[in-house]
Amino acid sequence: MKVLILQHGAHVDAGSILNWCAKRNAEISFIKLYESNPQFDLTEKFDLMVILGGIMSVNDENEFAWLSSEKIFIRQMIESNIPILGICLGAQLIATALGVTVSANPESEIGWHSVRKTSNVKNVFQFPEALEVFHWHNETFQLPPNAIRFAESDACNNQGFQIGDRVIGLQFHPEVTLETIGLWIEDEGSSLQPSQFVQTSEKMKLLAEDLLPAGQKLLDLILDYLVKVKS
Repeated sequence: MKVLILQHGAHVDAGSILNWCAKRNAEISFIKLYESNPQFDLTEKFDLMVILGGIMSVNDENEFAWLSSEKIFIRQMIESNIPILGICLGAQLIATALGVTVSANPESEIGWHSVRKTSNVKNVFQFPEALEVFHWHNETFQLPPNAIRFAESDACNNQGFQIGDRVIGLQFHPEVTLETIGLWIEDEGSSLQPSQFVQTSEKMKLLAEDLLPAGQKLLDLILDYLVKVKS
């Protein structure tokens, strides 16, 4: 199995996705967008593509010129019928690659918050009735054409969508590890303003040990679902 990961920052890493890949003896390739002159190659064939999060907005093309090329590449990969998972910025990139808007969410959503199932459609990934998962975002996406929404939270209506049987986008972060959360808090924690949907750094770390395993189990199920569909 060959897996391609699009990474937008050194501290926004693949986390527990790497564990899933290791258990399946997957060969992993990275396109590291934060390094100079990222190259998008459509000639190499992959069994799965994962688009990670990032600190930038999908609308920051003036600052990050590669965003335009990345969106074109994502659209081409979707058209090539490659199984794709987009996480946070990754889901927003899928949405904008397919022509819809990403804009400010009414609330910043940072920390551990519940996400609920919204769809019982048979051919859509069956999200749990509710699950506490990790969030770190200020923006939200409109649903792309033909997408089915399968998850929501109190702070953000669109937490998960599926297009056909090959593409899933998640607004939250099931891939994070305790180390990742620590790095994000180190980078951004001092600027956080605690509110109804923004937790303190201390609370995020306190809850992580108990809540990380369920999110990582969900991630494994989603990746298995996407790869199984392809096979």
